Amino acid sequence: MNYSQAKDFIRKNFSESSQIAEMARVFEPSVFLEVLSAIEKYLPIDHGGTIVKSTKRFLFAGCLKFDRWNPPTPYVLDSEMRTSFDRFLSALLLSEKDTSNTSGFLAKSVDSTQNKVFLDA
Repeated sequence: MNYSQAKDFIRKNFSESSQIAEMARVFEPSVFLEVLSAIEKYLPIDHGGTIVKSTKRFLFAGCLKFDRWNPPTPYVLDSEMRTSFDRFLSALLLSEKDTSNTSGFLAKSVDSTQNKVFLDA
């Protein structure tokens, strides 16, 4: 998928803010990752129009898709789920000036291995 196709996909599927959670469930993880790969080097998209808001919605939906704690949580986690979540969160943070929509994701992004010191005590 190229950049133009990715923008068309985002514009077509993420123009409505009320359907973000539903879109996170509808599309396969591979679709989210393919679209992100096509747009990632162009972020933040700032050339105006509805594509800017639609892209933020897409990135938010991607965070929901790969959020380990967002139901429905898979019984067996793909080892790449964390990496994918981090990619979407980084892209969303690049695109958002205000972190009020991302603070929950930021809290979930804290790596549990950083707490190892407390577990060993």
